[in-house]
Amino acid sequence: MNTGTPQKTEPTGPRTSWNWLWLLCLVALFNQVVMNMARPVTSYKLIALGFDEATIGLIAAAYATVPLFVALPLGRWIDRAGNIRVLVSAGMVIMAGGMALLGASEQLVFLALAFTTLGLGQLVFTIAGQAAVARYTPASKLDAGFGWFTAAFSGGQLLGPLVAGAVLGAEQNLPRDVLLQRADQALWLALILSVIAVPLVFLPVRWVLPRSSTSAGKAASEAKATLLGVVRLPAVGSHLFAALTLLAILDILTAFLPLVGEHFGVSPQWIGVLLALRGAASITSRFLLPTLSRHFRREHLIVASLLISSVAISASAMLVQHKVLAAALMIIGGFFLGLGQPITMTLITQTVPSNWRSTALAVRLLGNRAGQVVVPLLAGLVAGPAGPAGAVLLACGLLAASGIEKTVRLSATGKGKQSAEPPQ
Repeated sequence: MNTGTPQKTEPTGPRTSWNWLWLLCLVALFNQVVMNMARPVTSYKLIALGFDEATIGLIAAAYATVPLFVALPLGRWIDRAGNIRVLVSAGMVIMAGGMALLGASEQLVFLALAFTTLGLGQLVFTIAGQAAVARYTPASKLDAGFGWFTAAFSGGQLLGPLVAGAVLGAEQNLPRDVLLQRADQALWLALILSVIAVPLVFLPVRWVLPRSSTSAGKAASEAKATLLGVVRLPAVGSHLFAALTLLAILDILTAFLPLVGEHFGVSPQWIGVLLALRGAASITSRFLLPTLSRHFRREHLIVASLLISSVAISASAMLVQHKVLAAALMIIGGFFLGLGQPITMTLITQTVPSNWRSTALAVRLLGNRAGQVVVPLLAGLVAGPAGPAGAVLLACGLLAASGIEKTVRLSATGKGKQSAEPPQ
């Protein structure tokens, strides 16, 4: 718990106050480049090693296994921690270890262990990063703070598949030994990038606490955040389900869109382009989020995010061989998909007491990781009889279900009373 000097110091101007955020966003960019190289490339590596769709779903689920058990205690710890940047760097170090194991392994058990390690590192980084935004950003700027942070994620989601696709090449139906060699090259490149990101966290930029943190720290000793306590707050369960579905579709796209491409005879390079277009569109919407949130209620924006993205992305996957149409649909889907995650962060952050924020964001990630275990497993089972596009359709169906639930909730509660006034 923080006391003393760090809580009494505040930035004196807008440029100083946001320097820590730009640094965090830079590291987040590296983080997501690494992840979005590793995940589709691992699918191609598994194809080259002769594994099927169900195994790919199992490996994708391994990514979220350990985080299920550590997300909540980690969030509580960060609520009391004074130095968040150490945890940000720790996340990148753990990810680097996972990347090394992923590049060096060919046995299924070690590949699963590598993906589990990646998932743990990603969890540590993401909870710490989100906690930094929640702690250091003024309440009136939360949409902007979470928007920029998640825009950096989208930037990595754009660049990662492009870099991976460039290394894998544009040829179709590569011999397995060639595909395996190129996949390993891409994984080692991702390892190098993860190592580069670690020292960036410690560039000489001040990370300081707002003045309100002192009173928040006192309140924390009076009311401890719990899983049930967070979930029982109004609308939090709905926000958690929305966040789960929004992340699940990203996982399914990165893991199964390569298989959709293989099924329809589309090259890995074009699949990389489609994933990059999705990322670029999400970056655009997240840049525009502060402006959009001044004109529309957050609840309305998130309903549009869920429903429109579910239709557009499912159509893109079914029409992947029609390149222009698939690209246009992926851009539309990516734009609306990008709005959802930062909005759920803001809604949850503003719903819970200030001293519960890191824990609440950890609960959100706990729900996301549960979805990352269950949804890929279900998708792998669906992809067997229905084909790989069935996995994408399943994830889009969950998006639509969340959008329908929120629409019903808005109708029942009088059009979103919780955020009746858009943020300034």
